[in-house]
Amino acid sequence: MSKNKLTYMLLIIMLIFAVIISFILNSSLSLLNPISGVWTDAAKEIPPKGVIYLPNLYDTVYVKIDKYGAYHICAANDHDLFLAFGYIQAYNRLWQMDLLSRLSSGRMSQILGESWLSYDEYQLWLGNALTANETLNYVQNNDKYAYSIFEAYTEGINDYVSQVLTTNQYSIYYKLIGYRPSYWIPLDSLYVQQYMVEGLSLTLTPLRFSALAGAMGYELANQLYPYVSPVNQTFYVPGNGSLLTLLEYEGKCLSTEFIPYIPVNEDWSPLPQQIMYSQEHWKDLLAIYMYLVSNVLPSDPGHSNAIAVQSPKSEYPLLMGGPVLPTTLPSIWFQVQLIDPNYTVYGVSIPGTPVIIIGFNKYIGWTLTDVQAQMTYFYFINATANGYYLNGAFYPYRQYIYYIPLPNGSSVRFIVNWTLLGPEIHYGDTYVIMNWTGDLPSDDIGVLLHIMQARNFTDFWNALSLWYSPPQNFVYADVYGNIAAISAGLYPLFNRGYPGMVLPAINGSLIIGYIPYYEIPQTCNPSSHYIVASNQRPIGYAYPFYIGPSWDFFSVGFRAYSQAYLLNQTNTITPGYLMYVQWNDLDYSTKYLVPSLLIAIRMYGWNNTTMRQVYYLLSSWNGWMSANSSAATIYYFFVHNYVKDVIYPWLEYYGINTSAFPVSMSSKLVAFVANLTINDPYSPWFNDPLTGERRNAYMVMVLALNQAINYLTSIAGNNISNWEWGRFHGHYLESLTSLSQFSEGPFQQGGDANTMWDSSGLNMTGGQSFTWIAIFNQSPPIAYGVFPGGESEDPLSPYYDNYVPIYEHHEYLPLIFLLNCSNPTLVLRPGPLILTIIESLAWMFYIVITLFIGSLLTYMMRFRTLQYSFLAAGISVLTQLVNWWLPFIVVLVFSIVMTLRKYRMRNNLIMGSTAMFLVIIAEYVFYLGFHLNESIKLLGILSSLVGIPAIVIAALPVLIYVFNGAVSAMLGYELASVVRRKY
Repeated sequence: MSKNKLTYMLLIIMLIFAVIISFILNSSLSLLNPISGVWTDAAKEIPPKGVIYLPNLYDTVYVKIDKYGAYHICAANDHDLFLAFGYIQAYNRLWQMDLLSRLSSGRMSQILGESWLSYDEYQLWLGNALTANETLNYVQNNDKYAYSIFEAYTEGINDYVSQVLTTNQYSIYYKLIGYRPSYWIPLDSLYVQQYMVEGLSLTLTPLRFSALAGAMGYELANQLYPYVSPVNQTFYVPGNGSLLTLLEYEGKCLSTEFIPYIPVNEDWSPLPQQIMYSQEHWKDLLAIYMYLVSNVLPSDPGHSNAIAVQSPKSEYPLLMGGPVLPTTLPSIWFQVQLIDPNYTVYGVSIPGTPVIIIGFNKYIGWTLTDVQAQMTYFYFINATANGYYLNGAFYPYRQYIYYIPLPNGSSVRFIVNWTLLGPEIHYGDTYVIMNWTGDLPSDDIGVLLHIMQARNFTDFWNALSLWYSPPQNFVYADVYGNIAAISAGLYPLFNRGYPGMVLPAINGSLIIGYIPYYEIPQTCNPSSHYIVASNQRPIGYAYPFYIGPSWDFFSVGFRAYSQAYLLNQTNTITPGYLMYVQWNDLDYSTKYLVPSLLIAIRMYGWNNTTMRQVYYLLSSWNGWMSANSSAATIYYFFVHNYVKDVIYPWLEYYGINTSAFPVSMSSKLVAFVANLTINDPYSPWFNDPLTGERRNAYMVMVLALNQAINYLTSIAGNNISNWEWGRFHGHYLESLTSLSQFSEGPFQQGGDANTMWDSSGLNMTGGQSFTWIAIFNQSPPIAYGVFPGGESEDPLSPYYDNYVPIYEHHEYLPLIFLLNCSNPTLVLRPGPLILTIIESLAWMFYIVITLFIGSLLTYMMRFRTLQYSFLAAGISVLTQLVNWWLPFIVVLVFSIVMTLRKYRMRNNLIMGSTAMFLVIIAEYVFYLGFHLNESIKLLGILSSLVGIPAIVIAALPVLIYVFNGAVSAMLGYELASVVRRKY
């Protein structure tokens, strides 16, 4: 083979090597790039300090970060206030904001691949993207002030995005998944709003109840899931419900007056068509339900706890809040105070939204709990592939065509058939339409902006008149002595048919309007002097409007009843006592079931030694699900088995999939079985229809208890003292990435779904996501609160989880309400963003200057090869700001130049390898020297993720850099040699 051919082959081989290296550096190893990889997380300053320049500010903004990490933002005008809010929120939570906006808009597959396609299709089918766009149009045309806040907030977020796209200091989560931040638009904030609307108002249970009624008959189904809850209720609206007077006297809301309701003509009895349709199509309806529920947004059902107390029950108004949502890391909440001439308000916001959702100002405070009224309705229709019949008339579908993007740049086409009522779905020849109030535009952000500025109850009440979805119990207190609650939202009106089942799409069964705002459930200064709003039905059963049955919408009532029970145990409620109530572990269902269980053991289990031990243990138990209680453990497993042993044989007998009816402590089936146990222990429901065995409640109780004992013995031994509830029940703070390396727990905790924790399962991933109490004895009020997590989403930051130990010990932090931002931690000034970027990258230039000085010194000392190595390394550092393959190109070019100047291969190899070695050493000196703790923590996380020792991960970029330099030098030498021979 000739020398020229050999040279060309060598060139080709080295080019292939170059391509492979470039691919590796920009894909699987891009995480380790010292300039743009995960190391930049170690260099990011959290919290931010000093001066930051933002181009869209009108005036200087001062930010004070208190000793607990909470942000207080002070501005001269609303535009700057919300721009700064957007910047600060993005600085701490940009990736979470991006994730929340994707979850409801059908864009998860774009970052996580085809495994999320079914979920994205479900989100698009629901109409969340459509509704967000319609809401944006509504706000633009009808609430220009709110839209101006959206714009300012978006400017602040995008100032931060521009900054991190240049400095590469964006979150480690982006780099682990493999994508970069994108610019925010106001629509993204409304996607986040739809995420919450879906989690707090969407329910699919009319499909399930229709299937149940079709399989076993309406009468039996209605016994299992009655319209009226079978257990004691605590309605926060007295009697049938009362209407408010807006009259105020010296700031005092007058006591509630009863005003007769407008007569309504509603008949909620099931129509014959509903019964017949359910009987004919129940299997298809259950199949549709199971398909949809498998794609439901991953969230807690949105339960919550709220209590307001006033004189004479307490010395001054008290407000307690505990919204039950997923307790993730980072938290769903971001804590902030906003101060300018129009706002002085403190509270928590959901990242991606420009408002405080729960909080207080100088005069009032408010907290939210989910109403859990029925907001989703289903209609059966006659339909074809092209259209459907509504009231006898044929309508073509309005088709929405979506292209769901995938990580590789391709997309998947998805079509949604939309009707006048909502989206269509079918299984076989069964066609149904979903009509969900969450698909209606709702100016929630505008309403909350008004509440944030409210000075009294009238301002608060007027603002909520425009709140449509999701329905929320706004529980209120103020410095004037008032307490109140308003179940704000749109509640549909019907003439006939049972909305709890699939309805016929005919006149009378369609929505004809909404309950007038002044007639929705609400109360002010009730005679009990306290309000409990914990997702129970808010108003008595004589209320003339349909707001949903108790069987699968409102909370069963045990939790609210236990709170009322504890409030009634004392004549004077102090802030300390309210904190005690907030973390109590009393499960009121024990008052129903434990006495009967003791009878059952005496009747059928007394000969069993372990059951006698259980008997004596339960006899002295107070019903508290405490972490150190073995009785709590036994009760939990007993209840699950008991309900299944009673109900599941009947479901199986009628051919119903039992997985559609899961059992939890807060299940409506628990309430049904508990009530039946007390009032009719010999009911036929306790028989086993599969075997024909005749049973009573006590026999099934002993069976279930024996199952629980056998299970606990198998996993924890036969010593009952080792069955403490905390050993089985914990609180797990799961990372939004689902990676255990970023999660924490489980922490041993008491409670269950019928206590204030209100979260099902043994490893709770939800609970009271923000526990807080406000004391209205002065202006501004005094408040305490905490959420599990911290202000930052960065796992390297000390503010990632600094609140966790406080929360897990059921303690509180002061919510420091400032009137100004004297001695600010951070100053935001008007100015070009490049000033901030240069300041962020100052260390890069220090490295470059050092390398160039090294080049000069080696030149003076006549170490020419080393001189060029320093020079190449300096330029390489600068070029890495763009991408990781540029250093390769730089050294390649230098190698060609040096060879043309008659440098030999050996010198080129030394130059290339030395250059790359200098680059990596210089960068490592910066990271390890100035951010040692963060770098060590990061190495530990990476090591845990990939299962490779930390020292290997740290060494890998060094080896790749040196190899990169050597290959580029060789390639440069050969290319230059060819050029020299040719010319």
